[in-house]
Amino acid sequence: MASLEIPRREWDDLLPNLSQNAEHEDFNIRMSSLTTLGYICEEIEPEALEAQSNLILTAVIQGMRKEETDQEVRLEGTKALLNAMPFIKKNFEQEAERNYIMETVCETANVTPYNSTEIKDAAFQCIVSIGENYYDHLQPYMQALYSLTLACIQGAVAEIGRAHV
Repeated sequence: MASLEIPRREWDDLLPNLSQNAEHEDFNIRMSSLTTLGYICEEIEPEALEAQSNLILTAVIQGMRKEETDQEVRLEGTKALLNAMPFIKKNFEQEAERNYIMETVCETANVTPYNSTEIKDAAFQCIVSIGENYYDHLQPYMQALYSLTLACIQGAVAEIGRAHV
């Protein structure tokens, strides 16, 4: 329904309500809101969502942050950011916003609680998408991205070594 109504500027309160619910204290409400935002970002043309990009971006970044204690919520937030990449261009052009996005994505790619490979994988997919969409803005982050990639490779090599022992 959202893919039909949002582009026609109907159901105007859906995205604000979902974004607000992404910070709700109830786990199920946070999860369903972030999942729904992710699907909406995936299905609707970016132009229809650009006006609400700040609202959506704030919600999904909030779900990804290291302060979020539930790993499922962090995963859903990260997946939603991946789906939001095509329409956050204006946000990525602002240095302060870009820094915050990159800091959150890098923290998420470096997640250690419960050794969540799913969250790391989703965060690295975000990094790839950022490279595809916003490469011109990546130079200041190259050292951090190199370090993350190297750590990931070293971890994989160590895991393979343990498997063969």
